[in-house]
Amino acid sequence: MYIVLVIALLSTLMWVNTLFTEYINAKLNPYRQEGSEEIDKQRARLKLVLLIITSLFWVAYIIYS
Repeated sequence: MYIVLVIALLSTLMWVNTLFTEYINAKLNPYRQEGSEEIDKQRARLKLVLLIITSLFWVAYIIYS
């Protein structure tokens, strides 16, 4: 059960970290560069996967604890 909690916490922290870094990067460099669309797509996929993992493991932890 602790493994599920650890995975849920780590994925939550990684998701929050990506949100903060995107916010800070947007404040520091508001102008986009050429070719950043592919990087944005990769970040969006990463955030979606982290959100799915986070929600599944939190649901599993809540149900089975």
